[in-house]
Amino acid sequence: MSIEERRLGSDLKLYNFNIVREAPYVSREITRYRWEDGAKVSYQTLVWGKPDDLDNKFSDTAEPEGPGDPDADEPVPISGSALIPSALADKAGEAILAAKLQAQTVKAQAQSLLGSLGPAADSRGLLTEEAFNLRALILEAKRVLAGGTQEDFTPPTQADAKQYARRLQSNGSVVNFNIDRKKPYRDIKRTITERGETIENANVRLYGDLADLDTYFPLTLEV
Repeated sequence: MSIEERRLGSDLKLYNFNIVREAPYVSREITRYRWEDGAKVSYQTLVWGKPDDLDNKFSDTAEPEGPGDPDADEPVPISGSALIPSALADKAGEAILAAKLQAQTVKAQAQSLLGSLGPAADSRGLLTEEAFNLRALILEAKRVLAGGTQEDFTPPTQADAKQYARRLQSNGSVVNFNIDRKKPYRDIKRTITERGETIENANVRLYGDLADLDTYFPLTLEV
């Protein structure tokens, strides 16, 4: 009498069609039970499936694991100097120093701009423009400290200093709805569409989960 065969699906259910009898699938003979004439009788079924699925569905038939490594729980000594080459550490130090110098330059520009706010107080239009320029300087300082570079920076116009909010989805796409401003964010430069108008190199505050921000818009330090 031939033994019946079944396929174990990924949902851990048995099927009698589309049975694959080759790798990565393996077979395992399983004892099953059914009622015949009011009595419970056993019968064998050859089940084909992936090893992990078979172990999960029929745990009593899983192969026992071998003995563990007795040294597996011993701590492994770690040397910081072995993990980070000295040349790379030196470059990182130089980059950090350069970022600090750039930040000091931006700070000096901001102080100079603050000094010009007094004369501008006579004109509401001039004061508004100076305020936007100051905000742009702050954004530039944050960009420099995040690993950017400062090359011939001059305060942008009021339109350049405007900031737009966007949300980063888990698939990497950027949208302008359902923005949760309580989540982590990154300030980036990006081409966006606002009310049908394309704005290039716009200041965007991008909100999202920290893992997604690190994946799609990581903070980088140029060396």
